[in-house]
Amino acid sequence: MDRILPRMVTGDRWAYPGTKSNKRSHRDHRGGSHHPLSASEAPWTKAINAEGAYVTDAPFLYRAKNNDLLMIWSGGTSKNNHYAIGVARSQSGKIEGPWVHEEETLNNFSGGHAMIFEDLEGVLRIAFHSPNSGDMERAVIYELIDLNGRISLGNKLE
Repeated sequence: MDRILPRMVTGDRWAYPGTKSNKRSHRDHRGGSHHPLSASEAPWTKAINAEGAYVTDAPFLYRAKNNDLLMIWSGGTSKNNHYAIGVARSQSGKIEGPWVHEEETLNNFSGGHAMIFEDLEGVLRIAFHSPNSGDMERAVIYELIDLNGRISLGNKLE
């Protein structure tokens, strides 16, 4: 969302203690990276093993209607012991952050790896897989409600 250079945001899936990274995208695909946020700082996450690894997966940047820069990402939750979509907000409005995690996940059921888009009628949508369970996984699409930069799930597209 940096207006000067495009960014590639990646998740360090089995991170210790749990991080995200971003790279400046150059024509020759070289670039520096740093970790703008840490999954272990999110109040809803939990370590997935005794060594303290956190799953941080599928980061996706979204510029909210109020111009806030949000990052949705997927990880394990301590609340319901399922895979969920978290939301972090850049306090500076830039990818460098600092980033603050929302207290609750976007979904309160198993699912992750989300992408935000507008459909052909201009309705804001979010697609992800649910549940997070091997051959049971299916794509689901919901309306995404953006009220002053606070996003939430609306009705499921049937």
